Amino acid sequence: MVILCMVLVPDTIKIDSENAGVKFIYDGKSVTDVYVDGTFLYGMVTSYPSDEIIRDLEGNVIEKIQTYDMTAAFSIRKRMDLKVHIESSDDIKYTYIFKFADKDITITNGKVLES
Repeated sequence: MVILCMVLVPDTIKIDSENAGVKFIYDGKSVTDVYVDGTFLYGMVTSYPSDEIIRDLEGNVIEKIQTYDMTAAFSIRKRMDLKVHIESSDDIKYTYIFKFADKDITITNGKVLES
């Protein structure tokens, strides 16, 4: 049974944005945190950010971008959830891009944009 399950079940999956384990926490109209819980069979969320820093001509940081490829690994016993605190500022643009299976969701300084 275990061998059959390992053959038929993929090692990783892309997480859907409508998954019950995906939660956007708001403070008023701004997103403050994003929580992603792994689902049954795929309990290990394996989304690590890739970082990009945008600078102006003087070398000052004007934008910080984190991109998450929303995937989860097959695991029945181990669980690993993703928790991202969303930063916002008047001085620097903080952008978070979550690449879900069904769509990309971009959050810039707490404001949500879907594509």
